[in-house]
Amino acid sequence: MRRTRWQKLARSLEKPWRHRARSVGHGFKRLFAPTLTAAEWALYRRHPRQAASSAPRLSITLTSYAPRFGTLALTLQSLLNQSAVADEVVLWVHAPELRLLPESVTRLQKYGLRIVPCERDLRVYLKSIPALRSEPNTVWVTADDDVRYPRDWLASLLAGHRADPAAVICRRAHLMKFDAAGRPLPYRSWAKQTHFTGPDAPLFVTGVGGVLYPPGCLHADATDEQRFASLSPNADDIWLNWMLRLQGTRVRRVGDNAEPVTWLSSQRVTLFKSNARGSNNDECLVRMTEAYGFCCFRALDSRSSVLPVIGLGELEPVQSAVDALLA
Repeated sequence: MRRTRWQKLARSLEKPWRHRARSVGHGFKRLFAPTLTAAEWALYRRHPRQAASSAPRLSITLTSYAPRFGTLALTLQSLLNQSAVADEVVLWVHAPELRLLPESVTRLQKYGLRIVPCERDLRVYLKSIPALRSEPNTVWVTADDDVRYPRDWLASLLAGHRADPAAVICRRAHLMKFDAAGRPLPYRSWAKQTHFTGPDAPLFVTGVGGVLYPPGCLHADATDEQRFASLSPNADDIWLNWMLRLQGTRVRRVGDNAEPVTWLSSQRVTLFKSNARGSNNDECLVRMTEAYGFCCFRALDSRSSVLPVIGLGELEPVQSAVDALLA
């Protein structure tokens, strides 16, 4: 373990100074995130806000499990303390773990949290599939249980939704890359945390940043437990990206695409190593391509048919220049 830490330190020192400064800044954000969240929550409790009536209904959905219950209240407080307030925040918990929820979580029910026990443990899908099944006409916004969400997080997603009500809106996305035949290249070769905002590009939505799903935006297979369990069992992002593209749904990214601020102790148990750093994502990509094909990821607008020709990596500097002119 000690050797691994020194190796990580050595790799960090090899990075350009800008990257090192960004890493240090992000580390300080993670260090002080609990204190900032507690302070904001104290202010929220003095001045509670009421959710504006909306049609359709707007709800935030997430799941958690016992190893992360210690920091779960902090995430929930950041979701309940948004400048734009959802109708409710729904926490899905595998029924046997319900009794393990700390009082710091259960007492949040009087502030707009709803805790729902689930008999079946759908693992990473527990935050999305039960919600989509139970209330298909609700605008669902997914969140992760190990992230501090800034107060403008939901407001930015809603602004994107109002501008394009039929599109899936996300705060964080990757830009997929393809080979000469148009097949997806390995996950690690994609342009991570792209600044391209879409919709005329193969943006790959990442759930950690939060995703807004309007009613009817996903393919009919989206809630088919047998299929997602066999094709993409531990990679819900891959499954949901395929489902929205098969439905012909546009994707738009909003916000600054910043690195999520996670709680320091929450990363001891994570799928990141097996998915992003390991081969699990690529294995899922292969199975999804075999089952559903890959043409659904080609640009939804005919103007975008040139994307594979000019190379997706060349688009980001162009988009950055356009954004600078419009700012």
